[in-house]
Formats: sequence, C-alpha cells, structure tokens
Amino acid sequence: MGWEMKKINLQTTFIFGLISVLSYIPIMRTHRVFGQGDLLFHLNRMLGLAEGLRHGQLNYRSFDVLSNIGSATNYFYPFVFTLVFAGLFVVLANHLVLAFYVGELILLFCTLMVAYWSMKSFAGNHKRAFIFAIFWGFSGYRFYLALDQFVLGEAIAFVFLPLVFLGFYEVFFRNHKRWCLLGFGMTLLLYAHMLSVVLTTAIFVVIALSAMLTKRISGYKERIGALIRAISLFIILGAVVWVPLLYQFSMTKIQTTTKQSVLFMASLGDNLVNALNGSYQNIGIFGVVAVVWALVLLFQKRYELNVLFGLIGVIIFILGTNIFPWYAIPFRLQALIQFPYRLFSYATLFLFVFLSKELADRYKQLQHYRLAMVTLMVFSVINFWGHSELLVANRQNNPVLNLKQDRAADSNHQESTFVADTAGLKTILGSRHDYIGMTDYAPINSWQPLNTASLLKQEVLFNHQAVDAKISYQSNQSMYQVTVNQAGWLDLPVLAYGNETVLLDGHQVAIKQSQRGSVAVYLESGQHMIQVSAPAPRWIYGLWIFVFIAWIIVLLRLWSRDKITKVPISAR
Repeated sequence: MGWEMKKINLQTTFIFGLISVLSYIPIMRTHRVFGQGDLLFHLNRMLGLAEGLRHGQLNYRSFDVLSNIGSATNYFYPFVFTLVFAGLFVVLANHLVLAFYVGELILLFCTLMVAYWSMKSFAGNHKRAFIFAIFWGFSGYRFYLALDQFVLGEAIAFVFLPLVFLGFYEVFFRNHKRWCLLGFGMTLLLYAHMLSVVLTTAIFVVIALSAMLTKRISGYKERIGALIRAISLFIILGAVVWVPLLYQFSMTKIQTTTKQSVLFMASLGDNLVNALNGSYQNIGIFGVVAVVWALVLLFQKRYELNVLFGLIGVIIFILGTNIFPWYAIPFRLQALIQFPYRLFSYATLFLFVFLSKELADRYKQLQHYRLAMVTLMVFSVINFWGHSELLVANRQNNPVLNLKQDRAADSNHQESTFVADTAGLKTILGSRHDYIGMTDYAPINSWQPLNTASLLKQEVLFNHQAVDAKISYQSNQSMYQVTVNQAGWLDLPVLAYGNETVLLDGHQVAIKQSQRGSVAVYLESGQHMIQVSAPAPRWIYGLWIFVFIAWIIVLLRLWSRDKITKVPISAR
C-alpha cells in the first residue's frame, strides 16, 4: 500500500471518528438515557455481564438482573459484542450513561468503517466507498435500531451486512479465493444476532438460485468448494455461540419468544412517507431517492449490474410492506420473522450499493466531489442531531427508572419507556424492572401467566403455598433463608434449566423442576439457607480460548498471504 493510499485511509478514519463523536455530543450532554423498545432488556444484560467481568467470569446466567429469576438468556442470545458495553460499564462504573453512549458511538464508528472497507474492496473506488459509508451509517433504519427502539442485536448485525454482501459476491460471482470474507462476515453476524443470520442466508440463497437459473454463475466446482470452506470457517469461529446454545437446549424444553403472527406492517405509501419524515422504521430519504432513481433507470432500459442491485433493493423494500401476503405464509415462519420491516436492512444495503455508484460516477472533478461530501456529512450529522433532539423532547417526561422494593405492586407494568441517569441504571441490579420478553428463553411451564406472575413477584412456595423468605442476590447466585415446620418441597423463584448448583445448608443437593418451571428442593422441618447458582461449565471457557486462537491463526495466515488486504478491480 502506497503512502497516498495510507494517507487517504488515515484521513477517512479520522473523519469517521470525528463525525461519530459529533453525532452523539448533544444526547450525551443530557446525562440520561431515554429508554424505549428493547433498551431495558439490553441494559439488564450489559449490567449482568459487567458484574461477571468484575468477578472474572462470564455470566451466562445472572441472578441480580433480568428480573432476578436466573434467566439463561445469554445461552440463547449472543453476547460477544455486548461484552464491549459491559467492559465500558466496568471502566466507567460511576458514569453508566456515558459508558452506554460511548458504546453507541463506537457502534456508529464501526458501522462507517466496515461499510467503507467493504465497498472499497468491492468496487476499488474510494469515492464510492466514502459515499456508501455515510449513507449506510446514517441511514434511517440504522437510527431506528440503534437509538430509537434500541434493537441493539440487530443494530450490531447491521454493521457487518456490507462485509457479508462482499463475501457472498466474491464466492459466487468473482474471486472465490476470498471465501474467508463470507466466513468472517457470517460469523460476526452470528456474534450479534442469530435471526439476522437466518434472514441473510435466506435472501442470499434466493439471489444465488436466481443467478444459477439465469446462468450468471460460472466455475461451479471451485465456488462450491469455496462455499464449503466459508461454512467450515463459520462453524469453527461461531462455536462460542452455537455450542453453548445446543448444550443448554439439551438440558430442558424452553420457549424462545412469544409465538404470534407478524406485527407492525404498513402500506407501501405509509412506508415511503415514514422514510421522508424519518419516523418509525424506515429506509430514509436517500433510500427513497434510490428507489425512484433505480426505477427510472429500469424504465430507460439501462440493464446493467448496478441497476440490478437497485432493483433488488426495491423488491426487498416492497416485501417489507403489506403488499406481500405475510399472513398467508406458515405461522411458524411468521413467528420467526416477527416484523416484516426487518427486511429494510437488506433493502437499504442494496439501494445504497446502487446509489453510491450512481453518485460517484457523477462527481468526476475532485473539487465538486469534496464539496458534495462535506455537504452530505453536514446534512447527515445535523439530521442525526435533529432526530436525537426530537427523541429527547418526546421522552424527557417519561417515568423515571428508580428502585422498586415492592415486587407485587407493579406486577402488570412493563417499563419499556423510561428515563434514567446513572443512579437509575444502577437500580436495575437486584430490583424488579419489567421489560419486554421477561420470560423469553424460559422453561415452557414458566410461560403460563399465573406462573410468570408468581416468579416475577419472587414468591417462594412451600408445598404450593407462599411462605416468607429472606432473599438476597449476587451476580452469580441467589440466596433464600426460610423456616418451615414440616417436610416438603420448597419451590424457589429461579428458572430450572437443569444445570443449577443448589446448596442446602452448605451441602449440594438434587433438585427437580417444579410445575411453574422453577427450582424445587426437598426440605426437612426447620430453618434453612438455600443457595442457587449456575456457573458456566469450564469447557465453555476453553471454547472461548480455542475460538480466539483460531481467529488469530486465520488472520495471521491471511495477512501473510495477502489474500484479504488486496483490493480487486472495480465491480462491473
């Protein structure tokens, strides 16, 4: 890499870092988070993982967060990147709001950098890569995920979609020797959000099959071999996610999430208006520009690869509306997808792949290009500020997150909308705060409404009757002190997955799963102390070390062979 190219890369990195910081300054100055959607759920996970890091362990199950019922969510919902937020919570323990926004800022910066590198590698064109990165990082749907509804798993997956697109294109249509990019991209996607892996695979399978039917793919033998190698890499590097998941699945029957048909569909017209207004889940104003531009070129019979990318984006966008008969597909698929607007990530991807080339081709003179880029960046940052300030104005009077001692009093209140400073965030530890999906990934019996209510109230049952108990929580265990006047089964408000360690008066005892899906232990009459914990098996730590070493080995080999850093010729 020549000095001029290094200079461009350094300048680009500095610019992306600068606009990332500038974008978050206004909301950071409020010293509060303005919760909506999934934020409370993710804050529980971040705080639980942070507590584990302080004690030198990975809390696959936390007892002082997630309603204090010993949820095993982290076995089923990847947390690799959530550890970054958790680490910030440890470093900035007295400034949790700042830590959260620094994590969000880093997320935006990474979104810009991955988008830039992926497009530059795809097209070999700095101008197009820069335009694409700005469009992608400041897209309407990314703002909805990251700062409006805080769908952070999907927001993190959004970072790596351009890399997955690049890897897919190389394996099926260009240089199949770069198969590692597909393996890396899908692995990073898995680390963030498993459903995104499913949706991405489905979309690319459809595209690949369409290309095969139209005879757009050559060299099948080599490409199939490359695909197999990419899948193998994905299996190895993704082991820290899928192996613990299968382990926990094998222990007991669970229900992942609420089983329901698709929700929050809007018409094509409403989605276009939402995009222009920047409201709800949307593809943004530049997404609408790309839709119109692609259709105009199609009607002009400009049949070329870039217009095809735009057309794919238009089709996926339409599929995310109620034009597609979503209710006609099998219920299981509806329950899996949940929200058709999830497709807007992929619509945004293809639309901006198309739009970035069309714009880059029109700015031949460097002076005009630089003026356009400065204008685009200023508009993007100011637009981000505007949406952030509107968010603050609309939510500043929402209920304040605070300590709740009476668990029964708020049994029917979900705190999906709230305002919190650092002190408020700290109350999440050891206090009841109901969030969306409190029994997600819980044993099936726990989903019964009466059982759910009883568990969330932290009711301790002895022979099916509520009894008084002194309860305390730590990050890795919960403790119960009870007195009973006869022998019988004590049903504790801790979910039973089959891998709990229960100490009765200091001695480990066997347990069973109660009728409400919780831990039940047999007691003799008298006063007892019961401790329930569920430390991650030692082999899981070995698995993390194995995968870390695998990453190092693969990256070193690629660096030595110069297979990943070489920029190919422009895509045609």
